[in-house]
Amino acid sequence: MSDFFTTPGPFISKIITIVEENIEDEKFGVTELAGLVNMSRSNLLRRVKQETGLSVSVFIRQVRLRKSE
Repeated sequence: MSDFFTTPGPFISKIITIVEENIEDEKFGVTELAGLVNMSRSNLLRRVKQETGLSVSVFIRQVRLRKSE
């Protein structure tokens, strides 16, 4: 698994927690995540890409896959 899961920074930890809390919501996506962290979509996309190298939608998918293991 990617390194950001083993040693996440505070921002990524917060994002992982939020995604895990909303894991049952199949409609949960980038827009909902951006609202919960009080960021615009573009700032969220930029920040997640910078810290993980992934787009937000791929990041959400990775968190969901990791949680299902």
